[in-house]
Amino acid sequence: MLRILFLKEYIKTRWFILAAALTLSGFSLYMMMNLYRIVNLKGAMHIWEVILQKDALFIDLIQWLPVIFGILLGLFQYVPEMHRKCLKLTLHLPVSYTKLGMLMVGYGVAALTGVFLLSFIILWTMMSRVLMPEMVSNILSHSLVWYLAGILSYLFTAWITIEPTWKRRLINIIVSVFMLKIFFISNVAGSYYAFMPILALYTIAASTLSILSISRFKTGVQD
Repeated sequence: MLRILFLKEYIKTRWFILAAALTLSGFSLYMMMNLYRIVNLKGAMHIWEVILQKDALFIDLIQWLPVIFGILLGLFQYVPEMHRKCLKLTLHLPVSYTKLGMLMVGYGVAALTGVFLLSFIILWTMMSRVLMPEMVSNILSHSLVWYLAGILSYLFTAWITIEPTWKRRLINIIVSVFMLKIFFISNVAGSYYAFMPILALYTIAASTLSILSISRFKTGVQD
């Protein structure tokens, strides 16, 4: 039963996941080729000086892409469920709504993680050829904040979309925007290093929000 439900989520989103992976990987390759071009023109020492003196990241181009992809995946996955009333039928299956919600969310998180991991590997592999390990570590540790924000935006989108009432949806949207802003306060390399465990805990806690919305949907809340 759970395998069939997982397959259903895959069929709904497989083309979007492929497009997201190709797009994010393409942007990652483009940024690295641009970095290589600067190294060829001005030398690696110039890149090191810019990083040390101006806290440049050289990967700012993908800053908002993980959040955008997280929101879009949530919409691709859950809007059809609500519009076609498929979720109401699914909740009649002999599976607890908690397990059902965690499976749906788990699929989305796993899919996004795969997309983000591919981009991260490209950045790490190509950046390591021209920068010192310490610099690569600082830059990529900051990119983890953006990828984590992408996961969180997906979880918030699921929470908002499944919510049965528009009044509560608006409240959820406001909360989501303020929470996501925390991930974009600073663009200085390494500035989130000590704060990452807390942001990770926020994201893990957010994985349960969709369960609350499913519970409200199941009970037919109309407030």
